[in-house]
Amino acid sequence: MSIDPMSTNAESQHSRPGRSMSFHANLSGGADAADGDVEGNVDRGVADVENVAAGDVREGAEASPRRHRPRVFYRSVMAKDAADQAEVFHHAVMQGASRHYSLEQRRAWASALPREASAWSARQALYTTLVADCDGHCVGFVELDLERARIVTLYVWPSLAGRGIGGRLLALAEQRLVEGGARRMIIEASLMLAERLSDKGWESHGEEWVERNGERLPRHCMSKTLRSPPAC
Repeated sequence: MSIDPMSTNAESQHSRPGRSMSFHANLSGGADAADGDVEGNVDRGVADVENVAAGDVREGAEASPRRHRPRVFYRSVMAKDAADQAEVFHHAVMQGASRHYSLEQRRAWASALPREASAWSARQALYTTLVADCDGHCVGFVELDLERARIVTLYVWPSLAGRGIGGRLLALAEQRLVEGGARRMIIEASLMLAERLSDKGWESHGEEWVERNGERLPRHCMSKTLRSPPAC
């Protein structure tokens, strides 16, 4: 799933690829289809990607002995993730969004942030960021503006489509917002994300257009009411 609200703030052009490109190229096998503790408060268990798709993040989940499968767990962002974030962003936009946006739109969207670690290091200081970790590399991430209860961006490596990684990141983001006292969360959702959220408790407030380097891209303003867990 290539999921992204297109809420980047910078407008600079591509630079060189990040250091982790070879890892992601191996993971993707050609990067095909489209998709999209935290400080001790979320699951720390490691899970097979297939278990993640089923929502099963179990402590110490074991991979199949028949073949190696990537193992995914969720954590807070670290400085070393910045280069991976640059690659996830680029490929999620250029490949993952191909069914919903033209090549010109995707090029403009991808050029909103440089393809280098420094841009994402700066964003780590601005937003609370949670990542999906596969074999020590970030393969998906969500950025949160806790003060505004807003999902800023959400990206997943395209070849991990349909594994539930994007949904899990959103669930963890929602958990953080609930713990912070938020009653409603908001997002500016891309076309592919909006169609997935419409039956998951999210309300659409209409379509809007955002400009990226001379190209206009549609997105949906959406929100979701948050329910606090029952008191023990």
